[in-house]
Amino acid sequence: MAEPDRNFIFTFSTGRSGTAYLAKLLAANLPAAEIHHERTGYQSFGVDTPDASHFTLFNSVGNVAKVQEFWAQKLVRIGRTQKRFYGEASHFNAKAGLLENIHRLADQGKTHIVFLDRDPFKILWSYHNRFDFANVGFTWLFSLDPNYPNKIVPSDDHKKYGQAGIAYWYIQEMLARGEYYRHLLANAPSVTLHHWDLADITQQAGADKLIGALTGTAQSATIPAPENTSQRWFFGEKVRSKLQEMTALLERDCAKLGEDFFKSGRRLATPKRTRRAVRAQNITINAGRTARPRVPRATTEKAIKDAVGLVHQNKFAQAQKMLEDALAGAPNDPDVHCQLGLVHARRGDMEKGCAHLEAAYKQKPNDRIVLRSLTAVLMRIEDYGRAAKLLEPVIEKASDDAAILRNYGTALGFLKRYDECFPPLLRSHQLSPDQPVAYNTLSRFYDESGDTANAIKYGGAGLKLKDQLAHKAFAEIIENRPLTLNDQGHAGDKSVIAFSLWGKAATYNVGAIEYAEKAREFFPNWICRYYHDETVPSRTLHKLEELGAELVAVTANQKRVHGAFWRFFVSDDPTVAWFLCRDTDCRPGHREQAAVEAWRESNKDFHIVRDHVWHSDLILAGLWGGRAGVLPNMERLALEQYGEQGDRYDDQLFLAKAIWPLIKDRSLTHDSVFDVLPAEPFPTGNDRDPPDHVGYSHVLAERTSKMSLSFNAKTMKLTAAEKIE
Repeated sequence: MAEPDRNFIFTFSTGRSGTAYLAKLLAANLPAAEIHHERTGYQSFGVDTPDASHFTLFNSVGNVAKVQEFWAQKLVRIGRTQKRFYGEASHFNAKAGLLENIHRLADQGKTHIVFLDRDPFKILWSYHNRFDFANVGFTWLFSLDPNYPNKIVPSDDHKKYGQAGIAYWYIQEMLARGEYYRHLLANAPSVTLHHWDLADITQQAGADKLIGALTGTAQSATIPAPENTSQRWFFGEKVRSKLQEMTALLERDCAKLGEDFFKSGRRLATPKRTRRAVRAQNITINAGRTARPRVPRATTEKAIKDAVGLVHQNKFAQAQKMLEDALAGAPNDPDVHCQLGLVHARRGDMEKGCAHLEAAYKQKPNDRIVLRSLTAVLMRIEDYGRAAKLLEPVIEKASDDAAILRNYGTALGFLKRYDECFPPLLRSHQLSPDQPVAYNTLSRFYDESGDTANAIKYGGAGLKLKDQLAHKAFAEIIENRPLTLNDQGHAGDKSVIAFSLWGKAATYNVGAIEYAEKAREFFPNWICRYYHDETVPSRTLHKLEELGAELVAVTANQKRVHGAFWRFFVSDDPTVAWFLCRDTDCRPGHREQAAVEAWRESNKDFHIVRDHVWHSDLILAGLWGGRAGVLPNMERLALEQYGEQGDRYDDQLFLAKAIWPLIKDRSLTHDSVFDVLPAEPFPTGNDRDPPDHVGYSHVLAERTSKMSLSFNAKTMKLTAAEKIE
């Protein structure tokens, strides 16, 4: 249990001067304290301070998984401090999701949020004289960009005034957000809000009151020298007068805007990004379309039926073309929009998927198929608030619809509304007990809510069901083509750890490098091999080569399947004897090392690892290995089963239905959680402390990297798009 007098102090402020002064004030007056000003060393970004990707994601698509993962690793570390006071005076944190995630400290002690106010024009005048907004990169990297879709104050009028207008919009946006957060956190457990004007706490009386409020005892504070006291300005009164004219024209009641935003039910954590993007996408969908004679409904229905058949054959490109042709003749047909939206989503284009599904929903808002489809895709882009809002009005009438109930319960669960999520999820499970996803969802949310027994119960039951379904699916596969094992295997002599790598996302690029570094310690006789495409930065590839890794550029044919499959192709390499398939966001450790050694000493051809209650799949795509050449040709089989890219989760489905039945009885499985399928306990002497387990995702939790990562606006937009997909 946390000590009751532990205190965590964070700030909400517009700029740096106030936070610098406050950091000095806290350090000079708080006993047993660890105080930081803005932690802006290059190794701090992404670990101690949100980096450009977190700014961009939060202010574009809200408190999505990657933002939550950053705050989870940071706040967990802060929660372990033994100091009575831990403080960060920084203007970065609150603009990238700190306050949406501050609940993670609720059980660790008291949290104080200090809102620092200052005269808006003084802030603007200071910015203008320091040329802060002359660098366009500053606005999105360190402040807020008026083009971010996730905002409270409209910015079109401000942008007409160039950098001065943008700077003033930022100030007003922060004022509005301050009021919004005052409402949002008003009843937050273990959170105390403090509101101070910077001018007041630079004086003795104000400083005494603030320190007294934080410590709970009256005292005379030691006051440090104020920051930014220079009265030497680059610009003169003429410019000052022009700025005053501009601010008069742009005057807004920011407190009212923030309050109205909150009371309307809108949240920065779950913005209307999707709807705005969808409206823009709808313009694209309908723009420039050549008028054609309307297609008879019977023809449209046949096109939909044929397209669904193509989807079942994994022929997504053909299905998309067929539906697009149908839509050209029936541009307002909601059923065509619905199916086309699902095909786009299935191919990974969530933006177009949402656009078509929103078009269908606009015409058929009460249609359950449309509702199921739209809310499922909304959850894929982590817009859980929107999904829940759409489903809430119909949920009472849909008490017999397992999919609607499951989507609603899932959305509530991801919104951390655990008490509300279980009734619809359990009702859905009762109606449709043969859905593996229902077991996964129940297990996850029971685990997150602290009910370990039920988490294991449903995870284990789901694992058992997946085993049954996998054998049925395998029987269908081998009706059309035989699948057998080759006992000979390959004659190669390499032991290879295989990864898939694509894109510029720092989590996976840095993770790939850090795994290669750590593998030298834990798997010195194994070679790290990265199957990659041209989207990986050259600096990543060069660093991997320096570490002795093998690089395999995938072919055009191999790109027809999702990148997650590429690592499986190591099994086809005749130079390889043994292989492991791993994820680049994981790291090796003693526990995994011991498990792999136990497997290699056994007489089993394959190795499967499950080491967490969420590891309720038959074969986790990044936690298995085997003897090369024993399996059927993996590239050919993957293309047959999941060609045309498909879904990012298809790799695990592929392993379940095409590989598991082949290797189930020839595998050594280490499973620390479930006892429903044959498995062995992990080798003793390698226990771990939560949350670490084999396969634990290190989302830049240790450090950003020694590698220099250069970011610009274009790169960050790409990173955000990668996350949405």
